[in-house]
Amino acid sequence: MLEFAPGAAWRPFRVPLFYILILVPILEVLVMMFLHQQLAEYLGFWPALLLVLLGVLVTAGIGLALLGREAQGVWKRFANQASSGTAPTQEMLEGLMLLVGGVCLLTPGYTTDLFGFICVFGKSRKKLSKWLVGRLKHLAVVQVFQKSPTSGGGGPFGGPAGRTDKEPPRRV
Repeated sequence: MLEFAPGAAWRPFRVPLFYILILVPILEVLVMMFLHQQLAEYLGFWPALLLVLLGVLVTAGIGLALLGREAQGVWKRFANQASSGTAPTQEMLEGLMLLVGGVCLLTPGYTTDLFGFICVFGKSRKKLSKWLVGRLKHLAVVQVFQKSPTSGGGGPFGGPAGRTDKEPPRRV
């Protein structure tokens, strides 16, 4: 049974989702306004606006092409692990990270594209997955139920482990 350590709440990301949904679009708008302001000094208003918007589309297109290539590699490793009889846990985590990266790349903006590229690139994805696994292992404590002399059995609630009646169950 997997439980959390006493006093450790399930908060791998200490920021509530509500704040992320509010702050990320504000940050995206501020970054795009800053880029537009810097480019408009040299190019003018409309060419700078077009370049900023075109940049968002180009980064999304490059990211999605890279996502397709990386996803094929992860899928092949997943299939090889599953066919050899070992649990493909690393590949499942990387697949989830590729999904998150793909969603971030489809979301318009430069900061979400940056996070999406981190999730999609192989080396950064592996470093991030190792950090996540270490963080989750740090939060989780595995508790093993053992038979104690006072409990009268080996079940998780102090009772006997397994069935106590001798007759097999009847089917109706």
